[in-house]
Amino acid sequence: MYRKHQAEKKKFAFFEDLEGSQFNFKLPPTIEEFYEVKKAAINQGWVPGQGEPSKEKTETPGRKMGQALMKRAISIVPIIHFMQKEGGAMNRLHQRNMCSKAQWRSFKVAETRLTEEVDEVKLEAEEIEPGWSDQIWSQAARYHQMLKQKQQEEVAVAQRAQAAQLQQQELANMKAEQERRRRMEIQKNLEDAKRKERDAEKMAKQLEKEEERSQDAKKGFKGVKKGFL
Repeated sequence: MYRKHQAEKKKFAFFEDLEGSQFNFKLPPTIEEFYEVKKAAINQGWVPGQGEPSKEKTETPGRKMGQALMKRAISIVPIIHFMQKEGGAMNRLHQRNMCSKAQWRSFKVAETRLTEEVDEVKLEAEEIEPGWSDQIWSQAARYHQMLKQKQQEEVAVAQRAQAAQLQQQELANMKAEQERRRRMEIQKNLEDAKRKERDAEKMAKQLEKEEERSQDAKKGFKGVKKGFL
């Protein structure tokens, strides 16, 4: 039991240092953007609960509001996932007196803010199109997952393209290195050939001089009288 307690204490130790700062998140700007769209819609004569914006093909005020609200909901989904994940850990810490009052207060404030935001989105959805409040969050979760998957696929495509580019660059570098070595080999062969040619010329000159000295020696020998031998 003690080991389990210590393991869980170590697992959640990072909370003690943060003093709840991980819950001091800011709500996304899509909230204010939605209210700007709503204000413009009201100015254009939009009336809550009228029409079916989800089925409208033109960019009516109601449809624009629906799009803005969905964008708002999608941006909140990651925060919901975060709070769901950390909420269980925080509750266990609080029950075991392993978190400070500041941590717990920060968590509860964030939880309240998020609950209010979820409820507010549902109320706005019901005003835009009656019955939508029961579906908007499940739709937002699906759209968020789709967007996340699309982003992951785009990252994967970019990584493959980068890998292909690096492979092409490596191949080009390898070919360039092979060409450099080929040229060096040609240059070396040319220099070896010139050196051999110079050595042959030098050897020929030496042989020619030796031949001349040999001929001179023979001439000198013929001029000597036999009596002296």
